[in-house]
Amino acid sequence: MRVRVDIDCNAEKAIQRLENMELRSRQFRPLFWYARAQLALANYSNFTAGGLPSGRRWEPRTKPYAWPLMRQTGSLMSSLTSLFGPPNDIDDMHAEFGTNVEYAKFHQYGTTKMPARKIVFEPRGFARDLANKAAAYVANGVAP
Repeated sequence: MRVRVDIDCNAEKAIQRLENMELRSRQFRPLFWYARAQLALANYSNFTAGGLPSGRRWEPRTKPYAWPLMRQTGSLMSSLTSLFGPPNDIDDMHAEFGTNVEYAKFHQYGTTKMPARKIVFEPRGFARDLANKAAAYVANGVAP
């Protein structure tokens, strides 16, 4: 008596899925658009809450001013809560977010006459959230 076992393996769906994953792994724009929106929202919260989201409340001014803290002209807040225009850039494999407002560095790091007020920061849990969203995007095509 002779026994014969035939096994037919059709890997077309698996191969197509892997090819799609490869394509998505070279095109992260949807993930970067999501990151920009999340960072802009965090920056807005940071300005409206006086620095608490960045880890430390901004020290108050030493003399009275007519405008809210960190919002004399609104340029710095606008720059960091929109994250559009230079130096912000998104392409397939790279994203850069920040501000080109020339006096931002003095607020970020402080001066001899002004305390540092952290305006550019990475929100708590942001990297983990982005990594999870990237994995879902590459594996399943689920854009954030």
